[in-house]
Amino acid sequence: MERFLDGFRALLDTRMLNPHGICLLWRPELIWTHAISDTLIGFAYFSIPLALGVFLYHRRDVRFGWAVWLFVCFIMLCGVTHFMMVATMWTPIYGVEGLVKAATATASVVTAVALWPLLPKAIAIPSSEELRERIRERDAANAELREAMAQMVRLEEHQRQLSEALERATTSETRLRSIFQNAAVGIARIALDGTFLEVNDCFCDIAGWSREELLAGGFQRITHPDDLEEDLAHLEDLLAGRADSYGMEKRYVRKDGGHQWVHLTRSVARRPDGQPDYFVAITQDIAEQKRAAEARDLLMREVDHRARNALTVVQSVVRLTDGHDPQRFKESVIGRVDSLARAQGSLARANWSGGSLDEVVRQELGGLPASQWSAGGPDVAVLAEHVQPLSMIVHELTTNAVKYGALSSATGQVAVSWTSEGPGWRLTWREAGGPAVEAPAATGFGSRLMRKLAQELHGGIDFHWRPEGLTVELTGGQRPH
Repeated sequence: MERFLDGFRALLDTRMLNPHGICLLWRPELIWTHAISDTLIGFAYFSIPLALGVFLYHRRDVRFGWAVWLFVCFIMLCGVTHFMMVATMWTPIYGVEGLVKAATATASVVTAVALWPLLPKAIAIPSSEELRERIRERDAANAELREAMAQMVRLEEHQRQLSEALERATTSETRLRSIFQNAAVGIARIALDGTFLEVNDCFCDIAGWSREELLAGGFQRITHPDDLEEDLAHLEDLLAGRADSYGMEKRYVRKDGGHQWVHLTRSVARRPDGQPDYFVAITQDIAEQKRAAEARDLLMREVDHRARNALTVVQSVVRLTDGHDPQRFKESVIGRVDSLARAQGSLARANWSGGSLDEVVRQELGGLPASQWSAGGPDVAVLAEHVQPLSMIVHELTTNAVKYGALSSATGQVAVSWTSEGPGWRLTWREAGGPAVEAPAATGFGSRLMRKLAQELHGGIDFHWRPEGLTVELTGGQRPH
């Protein structure tokens, strides 16, 4: 064990090593080209697994998710190796860099080995053509159902003409009645003027009206006004003989005022002389499919929007952070990206619907001693697009307070309060008990970043450099007109 520890210490020993910058003769154009490029590559490597993680969090039905998590681990370790290349430019911690590379190599080998057993399973996933074939089979089954219902209509026509076979017709009618009443889809016979002649139980359940109420009126009364014109146009085609049947998606207006999405298939039954007699309607409930499709489309749009927004914010953070001191640049960027990640996590927990002032403030101040800060105010909602800039502003104020303001002293205090003002809100940050406060001679990177972020809140930020401590007034929450 002692020999292992000696070897490990030797691995981490930097006394006889030189930073990598010596190899570049400390030429600034080479140093900063490598440093900035590796930093941006590292952040890109972290952003990619973050996006994959968010996708897997919301799409837990994805097969082989564990393989994607292996990629996430591998890509993040690749990002760390680029950060280590930046660090060794000035600090010869080649032992640590070697350990990180070893971890990256392990992750990459595990991922590569895991892919080969997974490959046959991935190949076995049905292709798009196979899925289309299944859809065609389903459509064929639906066509058979429509044909069966048309056959039922023809049977009823035939039974009326064969009055001499009364007993046999009665038996057949009973059988058809059982099919009609117990079918898993809504079935209705409708007169040529639209009045319901007959409806089964499933149709009543889907439409949301009792049988007596339906038979007392017509389909026009329960059809959503926006869908009625198209429905009537199809009926005209049936009556004119331009079509034998038609299908459409439409909404029924239920008795309770709600809307019910259905897929309607309607055909016309004709008398022996070819004249229309009545309509047959087959109705299927598709409300759940509609909700699922809308939720899927909304989620995909939201994920795309949030991913693009996160990348834009990271770019702004990198541009606005002072890069003259590499260590401070690294700490500042990491701190601001961590704040961005916390905001992303808060939005994800709320299904991207927004947040609250209380949650944003407390998760930024939560890492500080509880005796040195307080936060309180009414329950104020924050728009989803405002959670990230608000979180980063509070992060900047907290970081400055810890480094230079009230929280740099053991006796310092920070009090955060907020109020609701019409459609917006006002947040007050007040420091006390710290070092003497003077207004800065020039605007720093942090102040410029906060002012830019305040514009994204559709509000403003004011700094008051009072002797007893800094006071900041921040407003936001209103969408532009």
